[in-house]
Amino acid sequence: MRSPFVTLLVFALVCASSVLAGPIPPPKEGQGLLVLIRPGDPGGADMLADYVFDGETPLAVTKGGTYKAVDAAPGEHMIWCQGGGDVIDVVPGQTYYVVCGLFHGFSVVDEDKGNDLVAKAKDGPPLTPDRLEGAKKRLKKFYPPMKKSFDEFRAPFPILPAPQRPEDPARGTEVPRYSHVTLELMENISSAHSRTGDRVIFRVIDAGGAWAAPDTAVEGIVLFAEPSGRGGKPGLLRVDVPGVTAADGTTVPVMGQLIAIARSRAGAANVGNALGGLIGMMMVKGRDVVNFAGERFDFWTRDAAWIAMPAAATPATQPTADAVAKLSAPIDVSSFTRQNLPRMQVAVQAEGEVSSVHLLAVGDWALPSPANAAAVRRDGEGWIADFDGWSLLRHLRVSDTPVPARFRVTLADGKQSIAEGAPAWQKSQ
Repeated sequence: MRSPFVTLLVFALVCASSVLAGPIPPPKEGQGLLVLIRPGDPGGADMLADYVFDGETPLAVTKGGTYKAVDAAPGEHMIWCQGGGDVIDVVPGQTYYVVCGLFHGFSVVDEDKGNDLVAKAKDGPPLTPDRLEGAKKRLKKFYPPMKKSFDEFRAPFPILPAPQRPEDPARGTEVPRYSHVTLELMENISSAHSRTGDRVIFRVIDAGGAWAAPDTAVEGIVLFAEPSGRGGKPGLLRVDVPGVTAADGTTVPVMGQLIAIARSRAGAANVGNALGGLIGMMMVKGRDVVNFAGERFDFWTRDAAWIAMPAAATPATQPTADAVAKLSAPIDVSSFTRQNLPRMQVAVQAEGEVSSVHLLAVGDWALPSPANAAAVRRDGEGWIADFDGWSLLRHLRVSDTPVPARFRVTLADGKQSIAEGAPAWQKSQ
């Protein structure tokens, strides 16, 4: 599968005056707002022009350290520039902060990050007739392969149909279009270790109107993951959530953005090139994207949907722990930067011969699919369960204090018990 993050290696020199950035206005009634940001570029490249397009329509011309705010109608928008691109689902009343540039790739950042970048930028140059001519030339050369890449990339992931209005409306409840739902990421994802096609679990935190119950598991999919590389190449990550399971068990299509590119180290690579030539440049490794379990994201229903509201379910009871599990050593976030993680060892104390160990829950979250230890071996009076590094790390919470974890311990005679432990995960400074 080809990525929509297509880099266009063409420049045009543009000189234009700029003014200091002012406050970003709210979106117009019934519209969304795209804030297109190109942070400062390394190596004196700020004056090199780039164009930002919505499909075939030029939106802005940018220089390093500039931004432009443009109106956007609700719906899908194929936003791209020479640094890459992707489809943004615009919801009325929402503002989208888009970073786009050759040295910065393409990403949608949150409001705090967006405002911080805008505060450091200037208003970009206008799309004058001569610049529009430059945009037409670039469009003619690069839009066809870009469009083909987008179409091929999105083809395997069609938009789900919304549940339809029943013949008897009294038997259903309408979920309006653009209903908001907050989802919490329940596992760590990384451009270094996640793979295209991986399933990623979220849970519902809040859905207005209670059309989806809190803690409902929601499955996303990694549409694209590419690790960082030499020469300062940053990691890329795109996750899509097709739909949310409603209270009646039907799936309501949703839309939102989880698109990220790590901060480029192209500037450091340029320095390495100046000091040590190609070898010096290739010694500089780019950064990887990491989104941690516990981060929350906004999604909206794509279309109006009808669901039946069932009776509230009885909460499941948690089994009592009768064994002890302990991680062999604290984990550091810097582990994410290694391409090949070591196996993680969990020590288990249990009565009898242990045949398998599964991670069942972290904190208050029960994993939809338990994580299985790759091997179990005797260690003195106890047992050691070896987990492939990422199979365990992807579920553990980054926290200043240990977050409890629950393991299922199965003995050779088939008996099972629950082991509790508190793996420590320390933040890097």
